[in-house]
Amino acid sequence: MRYSVAKVEIGKNCNPLDISDWKHVEFVKLENVMGENPAFFPETSAALRYDNKYLYGCFIVKDKYIVTKAIEHMQHVWKDSCVELFFTPGNDISKGYYNLEMNCIGKIYMQHQITKGNGVKAIDKDDLNSIKIKTSIDKPVLVEETGEKEWHLIFAYPYEVMRKYHDGFIMPAPGVIWKANFNKCADESSNPHWITWNKVELPKPQFHRPDFFGELYFT
Repeated sequence: MRYSVAKVEIGKNCNPLDISDWKHVEFVKLENVMGENPAFFPETSAALRYDNKYLYGCFIVKDKYIVTKAIEHMQHVWKDSCVELFFTPGNDISKGYYNLEMNCIGKIYMQHQITKGNGVKAIDKDDLNSIKIKTSIDKPVLVEETGEKEWHLIFAYPYEVMRKYHDGFIMPAPGVIWKANFNKCADESSNPHWITWNKVELPKPQFHRPDFFGELYFT
């Protein structure tokens, strides 16, 4: 699958960290379930934009079971209500990929690796803190909340940090292609699920498969 990533010009009337600024952006839907179908399917949409300094992303989730046990960066956010962007900032997956995993209060787990567990580069704490995140849930949900609720998460990832850990980084520009997948999970909620944008043809849940990434096409 291919997703077209549009450039944004930051100005007086443009703030990509504000959800209202994403009204007219094209979103993709995450519809491919890995493993067993969950009892409740959390409708999840994702979108990206870019400028000369940042890659911006937005996830919107219609959820029913929300929990966040991870309250610091580099804790196990994938066990929580979590959205993810796995991507290679270029079109050569042999150079490795980032797994940017974020729970619904904006705590991050991320590494750069060649394949899962191989050639792993830890991300410096200051570099993690340089990623701007804005969410609609502003405090931990230590006891799972139930009931239908829509939440969103927006991030801005600076290229100056991104290029530090990836050999062969390619700056976004019209015609440039990166490889990526959008993911949604909540491993230890009462409604565990593993959902992707680009289909991963495996019998068990496994997001760390860049060979199944789709294309990000910058316009």
